[in-house]
Amino acid sequence: MTAPLDVEPHTALRFRSPELNERFERDGYVVVDLIGADEVATLQDLWNEVAPGSLEGIYSNIHDRDLLTNRRVDEVITECFRAPAERLWVDAWLGGASFLVKGTGPQSASTPHQDW
Repeated sequence: MTAPLDVEPHTALRFRSPELNERFERDGYVVVDLIGADEVATLQDLWNEVAPGSLEGIYSNIHDRDLLTNRRVDEVITECFRAPAERLWVDAWLGGASFLVKGTGPQSASTPHQDW
């Protein structure tokens, strides 16, 4: 299980930067550089390792990989985002990680929804 960085889950996130907080409050979003080329390469290598042969629907490793593989996916992804999360937010909690990929074709359609 992924441990909290600073606080319990469900605590409102605040940026460490007052400027980012102000822009978020004003605009409802901010755009930041989150991870670098090394992390992208790590994630690409991991994806190449766990990706299915074809991607026609919506895919998540949670549904077809074994527990040890899913734990490894969670750990690698979480580690790629841990330092950036600590750098950007005062209160951050990394609650788990997996690949969720929208493929091609009719089976990839999704309806409006809200993820946790």
